[in-house]
Amino acid sequence: MGTELNFVDSYKYNIAAYELAELIGMDDMVPVYVERKWEGNTGSLSWWLPVKMDEVERHKQKLTAPDADAWNNQMYKVRVFDQLVADTDVNLTNVLIGENWQIWRN
Repeated sequence: MGTELNFVDSYKYNIAAYELAELIGMDDMVPVYVERKWEGNTGSLSWWLPVKMDEVERHKQKLTAPDADAWNNQMYKVRVFDQLVADTDVNLTNVLIGENWQIWRN
């Protein structure tokens, strides 16, 4: 795809994405983000996720989910959500996998 011109990264995008996910019932795959101040700096605080690996690690280990249909359904939701929030930083390190193969979009 290339380099995005005038790219701006902000903690506010994480908060907005979580709030949207909550509104449309997709908050089961997005960690909670809230705005907080720490030592005079404002940013976002995220809920800790019980992550086993990310999608890069899964590919390296050549692992497959025990339930392919459930896995695919989660990945479809991730792709739809990425489109809804116009995520331009889609990469495999942003797909986190829990112990029970639950996908979290980070």
